[in-house]
Amino acid sequence: MGAALSSEFVARALGLPVPAPIEFQTITTDSRKASTGALFVAIPGEKFDGHAFIPKAIEQGATGVVGEKGKIPAGLPRHVAVFEVADTTEAYRRLGSAWRGRFSNPVVVVAGSVGKTTTKELLTSILRGKYARVVSTRGSQNGYLGIPMTLLDLRADTDVAVVEVGIDEIGAMEKHMAVVRPTASLLTAIGPEHLEKLIDVPTVAREEAFALTLTAKTGGVTVVRMDDPYQAKILPQLLFSQNAWQCALDLDLQGPRTVKGQIAADGKHLRVTQETGSHFEVTLPLPGRHNAGNLLVAVTTALSQGLNPIEIQRGLSQFQGAYGRSELRMLPRNTPVVCDYYNANPSSVEAASTSSIRCRAR
Repeated sequence: MGAALSSEFVARALGLPVPAPIEFQTITTDSRKASTGALFVAIPGEKFDGHAFIPKAIEQGATGVVGEKGKIPAGLPRHVAVFEVADTTEAYRRLGSAWRGRFSNPVVVVAGSVGKTTTKELLTSILRGKYARVVSTRGSQNGYLGIPMTLLDLRADTDVAVVEVGIDEIGAMEKHMAVVRPTASLLTAIGPEHLEKLIDVPTVAREEAFALTLTAKTGGVTVVRMDDPYQAKILPQLLFSQNAWQCALDLDLQGPRTVKGQIAADGKHLRVTQETGSHFEVTLPLPGRHNAGNLLVAVTTALSQGLNPIEIQRGLSQFQGAYGRSELRMLPRNTPVVCDYYNANPSSVEAASTSSIRCRAR
């Protein structure tokens, strides 16, 4: 984290009195990762309450603690800065948001019902074809804690950040967007997700759409998949913006900032055609039409960020898939198995099943 994360910065971000000057080297919500000079944020969880591990964090070298009123142990060492708040999860998000505000680096949000982590990994790899320092969401840490965790990784020399954003309730996307304040956003696909709180797919579409509409309102880049019927309905809300890009598989898109994708006959390459009619090919690193769509929206986003085809191809060549998501493994007798089981929903299971059939056919 570096010297910029001072006790003054923390106090002002949390609206608290400024304590004695201390410079924190790292910030963590995991007491096991607390080290010398760390700021430990005690988060209550379903099984464990981080407040119980405050003494351990200090024993390991933490020099600052963010805790909730009434839960901070008495008698902490005098050299430890204590920040007492009403809600440590909200405090952590405020720290992430304040830290993000210190930088003008491009920040790209990856949202949608399915394929977020895969698309995030695809886009991150592609961007590394041009940029040396790309910050990206770790795994699928895309919720109330994972989002500020990613933002707190930003540094002055960061070229671009890719932040995965997931929602499981009404209003969540608006809250997340207020924290991230992206310069560009994309949606992978819209489908059934967390319907216990999001109710139905039209509600999902409305809530996911905030990733695009709120970005457009601040002048950011938006990428819309026109082969997704729900996203196609969002486009009219974005047409006031000069930064709205469109992409689709096998649709004849025309006009500025349009990108068309077509899967080659061998099923192993994606032909990308830009608005000028110029085209290039990229290798499909993962099986299935759904992953071709994920790749197309990642490529379109990269084009919107100024990458050229050579940089895109170079970055994609370094791609490594995420664990449990569209992993292609081979059983004895050359039997392919698509491992797509981590946090999967009905749409992703159906897509993985289709991919498995096509892999076997080949």
